Amino acid sequence: MILNKSYFKLTKKTNSLFKDRRGYLIDVTKSLNFKPIHFLITQSKKNVLRGMHYQTKKIQCLAIFVVKGEIYDVIVDLRKKSKNFGMYKHFYLNDKSKKFLIVPKGFAHGYYALKDSTILYFNSEKFYPKYDKGFKYNDKLINIKWPKGKKILSKKDINLPSLKSLMHELL
Repeated sequence: MILNKSYFKLTKKTNSLFKDRRGYLIDVTKSLNFKPIHFLITQSKKNVLRGMHYQTKKIQCLAIFVVKGEIYDVIVDLRKKSKNFGMYKHFYLNDKSKKFLIVPKGFAHGYYALKDSTILYFNSEKFYPKYDKGFKYNDKLINIKWPKGKKILSKKDINLPSLKSLMHELL
């Protein structure tokens, strides 16, 4: 199921982007609606699919920024009491847009690299391996419409369980 298009929007505050003939500068603190405490950079080759991931405790709010390349980014509402539980929304993010995708607490996240891509993550919580969970990217319950093409997955992501088997421990 797909979330209503108006449910999430890419966020870009005009006062956070400073651009001139030399290039640009983004004031991240003005672009986010939370205080990031953990930062990650991922580099993914074309056709890499990462996801779907979330934490069961120390739940994270994320901001995703594509430094180089282009990704098909997906978020899934995992809040049990939400009327949108189990629904997903996708976004095309690239290095030209200069936009952040803010992923609220209670959502799983994953992406597919449409090109070789470098992504910067800003997290509201540290990563805790013992709380790290995920479900299959092609879970039949969610039925995400991924772009066509070969999918390169980690062993961990290949072996993720179905969402149905995780229902008892969701947010």
